[in-house]
Amino acid sequence: MKYKVILFDLDDTLLRNDVDQFLAAYFRTLTPHISHYFPKDDFYSIFHTATRAVLMAKPSSQTLLQVFIDAFEKNTTTHFSDIAAALTKYYETDFSKISKVTRNVPKADIAVETAYRKSEGLVLATTPIFPERAILERLKWSGIDASLFKLITHIENMHASKPQPEYYTEIAEVMRVNPEDCLMIGNDHIDDLSAKIVGMNTFLVSDFEKNRDSAKLSPDHYGSMEELVAFLENI
Repeated sequence: MKYKVILFDLDDTLLRNDVDQFLAAYFRTLTPHISHYFPKDDFYSIFHTATRAVLMAKPSSQTLLQVFIDAFEKNTTTHFSDIAAALTKYYETDFSKISKVTRNVPKADIAVETAYRKSEGLVLATTPIFPERAILERLKWSGIDASLFKLITHIENMHASKPQPEYYTEIAEVMRVNPEDCLMIGNDHIDDLSAKIVGMNTFLVSDFEKNRDSAKLSPDHYGSMEELVAFLENI
């Protein structure tokens, strides 16, 4: 079968990333930039609550960034606009230090390059909880060329997030294809296989498989990154 659009998850599909280590490093490096804006508040808890709002958001005319801002400002007297410049500076400077807790996934770059040749367009379908500049930085850590992707999902351009099925519907609409003409590649039985709900085909990469015990959907295809490359070559 030929797929018009092929979607790739990022974390633990194209980039090995232990979420606990990543979050610890993220907040450790972010704290010096913004903690003084929250003299009486736990900004970690505020960020966590706002991020949960993004993950649970039902599609609307609001971008996920606005959803984050609204939830953020409900839990603190600090306005998001007060810290916006500090966040931008952080992503431009210290955010790159977190790369040390991640590593490349062997043959992930080959898989992306093969999919690029075999489709009409690629999407980096990563959970859109970070701004574009942060996702581009993380993609750089994977060693994969961002220019291969026609669409990269992030908090500023999406209106729903994984595992909401509407996340995948929005991607299909932006790419101007039917979901049935798409292949979603990822490692997470919940976040990535929810693409099946809207009719997308799926490939579950087994190398760093996640949430297998919570699985409610079965992938259309399953295998290691090496087997994924062979699968893509045979499209």
